[in-house]
Amino acid sequence: MIILAATGALFYQASSGTAATTGAMATGGLGQYAADIQTSALYCTVGPVDYTAAGQERTFIGSVYSAVVAVLEARSIDSNCEISGLVDAVRNIYGLLVEKPYHHGLKASVTGAGPDLYIAEEAGASMKPGAVRWTAGAPLIVNGMEGELTLYIWR
Repeated sequence: MIILAATGALFYQASSGTAATTGAMATGGLGQYAADIQTSALYCTVGPVDYTAAGQERTFIGSVYSAVVAVLEARSIDSNCEISGLVDAVRNIYGLLVEKPYHHGLKASVTGAGPDLYIAEEAGASMKPGAVRWTAGAPLIVNGMEGELTLYIWR
């Protein structure tokens, strides 16, 4: 996965407030932290990433938001699609932005577009947010249907 140069600016912006972010978390600002991570992540660029859908090899270059849409579209047309590269690319972006000791996971749900998509912090891990968690949602539109991409952050 190649993270394009434009993404660097977003990473810098997200990481430049580390001290302020840590202070905000200590005072209960994790809701805002989650929202900031979600906003930053959705504009990051990933690619090129190869995947297969409907028996065709494809290459993806675009935003994290577009990658999630591509995963959901591929799953809706081909239950045997090979989308692990796209899923890993999305996972890696959030992994770079969410600071330890916090954990994260994503849920993309679009009514009528098949089962919800869950992307855990680590490949193969169960996505079980802790009892105390913070969320940030973003609207998601796939094939004209509305849904939501929710980021969960927990300790």
